[in-house]
Amino acid sequence: MFFIPKSPANPPVVQLSSPQTPLAADENKINLFLMSDEQILEQINSSITHVHTDTKFDANSLFTLVQNTLRRSTHIVDNVVQGSPASVEHVDDIIPPACFTSPLCTLKDINYKMSCKAPGEQSAHETTLTILKKLSEKHYDWYAKAVLTLAAFALEYSEFWLLAQHQPTDLVARSLAVLKRVPALTRPAAVQKYRQAIAEVNNLVKTILEVIELIFNLKKLRTHVTKEVPALVPAIEQLPIDINIDVYWTIITITAIVTKIEILTTESEQTQELSQYGQRINIIIIKLRKQVTRIEQLIDEEISYGRLKNAIMSVTEITQVYKLLIFSTAGTPQQLFDGETKNTVDISVLNKKNVYFFMSTLDITDKEISELTPVYDATKTDEQYKIVWIPIMEELNDQLLQKFEELKTKVPWYVVHMPLGNKAGIRYIKENWHFTMNPLVALLSPQGKVDNTCVIETIRVHGPTAFPFRKVDVERVEKELRWIESVVVGIDRQLLDAEIKKIRIRQNPCLNVIL
Repeated sequence: MFFIPKSPANPPVVQLSSPQTPLAADENKINLFLMSDEQILEQINSSITHVHTDTKFDANSLFTLVQNTLRRSTHIVDNVVQGSPASVEHVDDIIPPACFTSPLCTLKDINYKMSCKAPGEQSAHETTLTILKKLSEKHYDWYAKAVLTLAAFALEYSEFWLLAQHQPTDLVARSLAVLKRVPALTRPAAVQKYRQAIAEVNNLVKTILEVIELIFNLKKLRTHVTKEVPALVPAIEQLPIDINIDVYWTIITITAIVTKIEILTTESEQTQELSQYGQRINIIIIKLRKQVTRIEQLIDEEISYGRLKNAIMSVTEITQVYKLLIFSTAGTPQQLFDGETKNTVDISVLNKKNVYFFMSTLDITDKEISELTPVYDATKTDEQYKIVWIPIMEELNDQLLQKFEELKTKVPWYVVHMPLGNKAGIRYIKENWHFTMNPLVALLSPQGKVDNTCVIETIRVHGPTAFPFRKVDVERVEKELRWIESVVVGIDRQLLDAEIKKIRIRQNPCLNVIL
């Protein structure tokens, strides 16, 4: 309940454990808004032991009820502030399970601890520590601590504004409203006087509700990842999710709001500022939104990658592989740039062809491009083979796109319409074809099956005689070299190696540097 605040004669002072902890001007009060999260958590952990063993508490159902009541009551307040009759917004309630039992005694106990407290940061901090300690003794986790405190507040706040709605027509509500000092905020003169303060409180209540919604959403997402996408667990665990400090700021802000309402309803001369609490809560919301978005993004990427991987396993045509790797959306133009004619062509030119997927970053050199020139020359006489350059760009910007446009005019083979930015496609190439940002050429059959992902290495070792660089071609060349070795088995080993080297160099002079 909201009672008349009474300042204790000798208010307790929190003893600070660190000389670096910020103090107010009189050296007797803390200044929470100058303290770091680490300093606040140090105070919490030094005075409270958190043991979370209550697995039976249904925090989700309680939060559902809190959402139902606060969404309606904040709408009533909006109408009052705007000068409209107090009314309830039509919201489809989410009904909790029939077996749910309200922790009423705990809620009343929390309300008692928040009521009739002196304004100020130190009082709010002490009250918050008291609530956290009490709930820790009952073995509630941080999620439960947050929703229990918000539920205790919702019990009073929603009742207050429900009475405001019904007092004109219900005699019982009218009497209860007087006991609750409802008219002190709902009379026309009071609304006019406190309009800004009422709106500030109500907006902060909405913001706190969003914080708890985000916290619960994070919890659900983490649970979903653990059960359904275990591969993401290491990545999720690296995210800086500071549930403890977020819950602390939520509870202390609720405590400050309770004091503010009591000051308004009693027309006290005391003051309770909420702006700094609101700023801190807004910072938390921004952080939580980013965390939720990041986890959802990771889940979506994992699902997309899984679908891509399964789809590629079942393809029967080379163009299907191309589409799956390159196009992240259905509306992307399915065209190729023909480096020889400088015109665009449809990807159907790859149908029933063996295709070399030439993958690299935009940092590719002229020398690296020239390594494929003999292959391209060979494809001119063998129409069953085509080359497609697929630049990998994990981040797209105008400068890189301009560089891409310049580079694609230097190659005579096909080039993708746009650089590969499809995250699932890039991940597939990295994990399955072992692309490491160095140029890589993978040879795929007309049926879309990978034949050789080491074409560049094959070219460097065996030269054009291994064309078209299928695995059988590599085996053929190696067999020929082994045959030479068997013929000259009586020759000195060093002499044999030198002869093999000469043969390879004749096949590809560039190997003189490598061998």
